[in-house]
Amino acid sequence: NWLWEDLVGRSGFFSEANIDFIPLVFERAETTEITAQPFDELVDRAWFQTWCTETKRTERAVFRIQGGGSREALVSMPPNATSSLGVWLDGKTVDFRQSDEDTISIDLKPNQSLQVLELFYSRPRNNSRLLETTLPKIADAEFVGQWYWHLILPRDECIVAWPRRLTRAHHWDLNSLFPRRVSEMSTRDLEEWSGALTSSGRVLAGSSDFLFGVMGEPGTITVRTMPLSVYVLLVAGLVLVVGLLIQQFRNPVAVTLVLGIVIFAAICI
Repeated sequence: NWLWEDLVGRSGFFSEANIDFIPLVFERAETTEITAQPFDELVDRAWFQTWCTETKRTERAVFRIQGGGSREALVSMPPNATSSLGVWLDGKTVDFRQSDEDTISIDLKPNQSLQVLELFYSRPRNNSRLLETTLPKIADAEFVGQWYWHLILPRDECIVAWPRRLTRAHHWDLNSLFPRRVSEMSTRDLEEWSGALTSSGRVLAGSSDFLFGVMGEPGTITVRTMPLSVYVLLVAGLVLVVGLLIQQFRNPVAVTLVLGIVIFAAICI
């Protein structure tokens, strides 16, 4: 029969049969909580490039980091992107550690106030004309400046549903025989603006590029594309319908109404 009692200032169990004292020694266990170091840097410039073919998409992400207090960066990657991933820091290739399936850890240079982190990866492109792009993100990093998304599509493919929340960073050149869209910044301009590695700096022939800009935190971008030939056929069909209706009604009010409907439909396609 074991009982608990304090004996001579010490606590322990004793047996009523033989009064044998069995001291129990309790020691305080010291525990250290292991937490990830917060990322104290600012990302003041960033740009992302998505280069699409019919079967493949090659992507690039560039972050200009200001600070110098954090030793590593945790980057959330898009799905299925780490298998082909290449990482550059200030123009030199560096290794990375994979924390889980879509998160990597990259060692930064200590006590360096300005660093440029670049990620290159490629993924297969499905046959859907719905293009969803999840941009890489540095955990706990604060975006305080402008960032751009540079989309490059095959020449025979056009955008029919533009991304929300993004501003189109291009203008139309009307000085030539045929109006053409001109981006405000080329690949070379974006590289110089962010301090990134220098590539060829031009879009290959047979491609068309679109530049978008926004302030704040990047997220998932969605655009819908369509073969250019299908788009031209739809516009031609709308023009034909308008012509037939004008000939049918010959009424200015009806013509104005039909034109309004056609323009609205063309914008919403």
